[in-house]
Amino acid sequence: MAHAFIFQAPWRSPRQFGKQRRRTGGVSSFAFGTLVLFASLSVSTGRVLGQGPPQANDNPANCSQTADGAAECELFGSAVVSFPTVDVRVELAETAVDHARGLGGHAPLGMTDGMIFVFQTPGFYAFWMKGMTFNLDIMWIDGTADNLRVVHLASDVPAYPTETPDGRLPTYSPTRPGRYVLEVNAGFADMHGITVGSPASFIRDVDTQP
Repeated sequence: MAHAFIFQAPWRSPRQFGKQRRRTGGVSSFAFGTLVLFASLSVSTGRVLGQGPPQANDNPANCSQTADGAAECELFGSAVVSFPTVDVRVELAETAVDHARGLGGHAPLGMTDGMIFVFQTPGFYAFWMKGMTFNLDIMWIDGTADNLRVVHLASDVPAYPTETPDGRLPTYSPTRPGRYVLEVNAGFADMHGITVGSPASFIRDVDTQP
């Protein structure tokens, strides 16, 4: 299958990864636009991003049923975020629906797996961790096509139970705007020497033949 390479790092050759699958439902880290009011369903963006069950417009052809009756859907495309020291295989959250689902219902990430949220324009996109079951490192990334860099890093962001009141949830936002937000396992950035200012590249639409 053809590959659409958007940004390729000079230090890494592109790797090919298949689409990721996950159970739908559950909760995730929550991505909010700059103008979103965290505790309100009536906001300027028209929606609160973060968690959600399968939507009516999910394509049934991309879904299957597990033995226990749960729906399992191919919701996200695949991509690679490349740093000088490591390549990260990521699920690509690009649409408002993808942003709303995030890592909801997701099994623990692999050591070099993650999810990248892609927005139309750079912004101060804020996240919370309601209902997550594992901690994350969250990186905001911005720049030109050939000069992407980490502009903000939140390390070891703790998970919070679903029943935590919204008013007690800390939120995490960058000090500089970013167009991309990368979520990986807690400790990943430290393990691979990634800090604010680290260069990155984004390779999208990476698929493999069955």
